[in-house]
Amino acid sequence: MRVRFVAASLAVIVVFALRGPLRCEPPTQAHKESGEIELNAPDTIKWKDGPPSLPKGAKMAILEGDPAKEGPFVFRLKIPDGYRVPPHTHPKTERVTVISGTFNIGMGDKFDEKATKVMPAGTYGYWPAGMKHFVWAKGETVLQFHGIGQWSIQYVNPADDPRKKKDTVAAEKDDFKSGPQAGDGVDPFDSLVAYSADSNLVGKQNDFVEMYGANPVVLVFAREMSKPLTQLVNKLDVEAAKRKSAKLRIAVVFLSDDNALEGTLKKYGAKQGLRHVDLAIVGSDGLRSRGLSKEADVTVLLYKMKNVEVNHAFKKGELNDRNVERIVGDLSKIIPKR
Repeated sequence: MRVRFVAASLAVIVVFALRGPLRCEPPTQAHKESGEIELNAPDTIKWKDGPPSLPKGAKMAILEGDPAKEGPFVFRLKIPDGYRVPPHTHPKTERVTVISGTFNIGMGDKFDEKATKVMPAGTYGYWPAGMKHFVWAKGETVLQFHGIGQWSIQYVNPADDPRKKKDTVAAEKDDFKSGPQAGDGVDPFDSLVAYSADSNLVGKQNDFVEMYGANPVVLVFAREMSKPLTQLVNKLDVEAAKRKSAKLRIAVVFLSDDNALEGTLKKYGAKQGLRHVDLAIVGSDGLRSRGLSKEADVTVLLYKMKNVEVNHAFKKGELNDRNVERIVGDLSKIIPKR
């Protein structure tokens, strides 16, 4: 079988999708014949973590349609230097445009970096359904992929399938713990309140555990602010607004010795428009006696009646879109059913 390449001046991206329908967030607008121009400017493209069928490290953005459904779609993939996808096949013709970086493709059922063909930026290529191939990137590479759904990926060697490794990864993650675990009690502690919708609390030491009492609580310990943490904070704020009758309480406590952080968090809370999330600070080593791991960048406790129902702990860089959704989904474990 032959792989066909066409030189192109178009700058756009690619991707290598899944196995079963592609499982990732759909675009803001599904494919439609609206009679209007639909544009995706570079600065408006929203990147999400790649699907579980791809090796970790990829970022994906769906521009049109939904790969999980029948019909036309376009999506982009951003992959880091050295990223590779082991030998695999697709059920339909694959069409790729290299927007930036260098993409390399080889044919066969064994990965051989030296046997690949180079696709520099501007190259367009397509190859037939069922062709066994493997790919890797030199430098950060952006690809654009278009085709007709539903789309999937099948690995030649099942052991290469990232989805098969899920249980192993989960088991490794279970070994990493931070803070009180499910079934443990939550001990009281004082922290300096930097931001709260209740102005009477701001600038004072406060014990949220005692203040929240028996109510359902999400207590987050973080070492620094990040985009995923901001996403989590905003989603929790929305959930608390929707569940006023449940009296859901939320606090984010930063483990830091930075004297400037109080002012930073005050401005941050106001900018985000938080109404149901309190932001506070405690010394970086202040809660080590309570079991918070020094390796944990973010520790999330979901508890009620001062007893932990769910614990999520993440090392630096592990909190992502999927984990944010998992945490929000676990609210049902501390909030009474309606």
